[in-house]
Amino acid sequence: MTVFHFVINNSCNLCCKYCGEEAFDRRIINKYKSFPEVDENIPEEMNFSIQTILAFLKSQENPTLVFYGGEPLLSHKKIEEIVSKIDFPCILAIQTNGTLLDRISTKTINKFSTILVSIDGKRETTDYFRGEGTYKKIISNIKLVIKNGFKGNIIARMALMEPIDFYREATYLLKNKDYSFKEIHWQMNANFYPDFEYRNFKDWSKNYFDGVKKLLDLWIKEIKKGKVIKLYPFLGIIKRIIDIENKKDFENYYLPCGAGHSGFAIQTDGTIIPCPIMIGMKEYYLGNIIKSKITEKELNKKRVNVTGCSSCSHYKICGGRCLYSNIIRPWQKEEYKYLCNLTKKTIDLLEEKYKKEIKPQINNKKIKKEDFNYSQYIGPEIIP
Repeated sequence: MTVFHFVINNSCNLCCKYCGEEAFDRRIINKYKSFPEVDENIPEEMNFSIQTILAFLKSQENPTLVFYGGEPLLSHKKIEEIVSKIDFPCILAIQTNGTLLDRISTKTINKFSTILVSIDGKRETTDYFRGEGTYKKIISNIKLVIKNGFKGNIIARMALMEPIDFYREATYLLKNKDYSFKEIHWQMNANFYPDFEYRNFKDWSKNYFDGVKKLLDLWIKEIKKGKVIKLYPFLGIIKRIIDIENKKDFENYYLPCGAGHSGFAIQTDGTIIPCPIMIGMKEYYLGNIIKSKITEKELNKKRVNVTGCSSCSHYKICGGRCLYSNIIRPWQKEEYKYLCNLTKKTIDLLEEKYKKEIKPQINNKKIKKEDFNYSQYIGPEIIP
């Protein structure tokens, strides 16, 4: 199985603090010392026929298609047309800011297995980072798709940075009067821009890790009751620990997000890249679905891996955390240590909890190893 994130457009209807604002902050842009050659000719929207993307997917073995942007639902008509013409096995998902979910037809969205919705916690928090009224619109649209018969997974996708109180916001999403999410993923805004000196990451990361520990205690409390909540970073790390314990071959332990080995992205011009945030990085172009037939076997030969981390004691689980940030290296070596050490501490904590508290529950048949399985590579990066 291969997952393809289809960047159907490069436009967005929001300007979030950790995305649009940083991308256009001249102080931050001017700090880049170097950057791989960037393709300046990428169209704003897909510029090839729908038949081309259908033919490409049909040629793959058990493909998964994740609509991505920009904000993909700005192109909801094209999404509807693509989905209506898929007459072969293909798993569908979408990663969206959730504000335009009411635009897509019920017939189309109900064919999806997963909706990943960007939301950061309480109304005040989400609106602070994403814009006034965003939270209310997201919740309203989630309720609408459920009312209209959506039976798939809805994953809350949190973006984290200071001053977010991670534990407070995550537990709010799990249980609140508006809509309680059954599945949560989170990703820190860290090492994506050369912004460390303008941030308070060093101090905030300590509070974040305290939140991780508290949330993990809550998670294990539920496990002891026989319930494994889908908190994806916990879920994915524990699954890797189990797989390593079972001597599963990871083929040099590639990134658990799938980037560059089991997950790829298709740009608006048909070019295949290892990851959807690596748009325009010409050095990493892997082919083009318009110009030639590209098989899964050929993509496997072009696997992209993080090489600088392979000697690390945590590499088998972490895999290098993020392909893009390992290539670009926006944070200096001393700055990156704060993030790297945070990742190691999180993995160490989960390994300890697995041995002392989770594995005994498996041995006692309170839960099963299979309870930690999940749909891989569709969006949750696992190493936050």
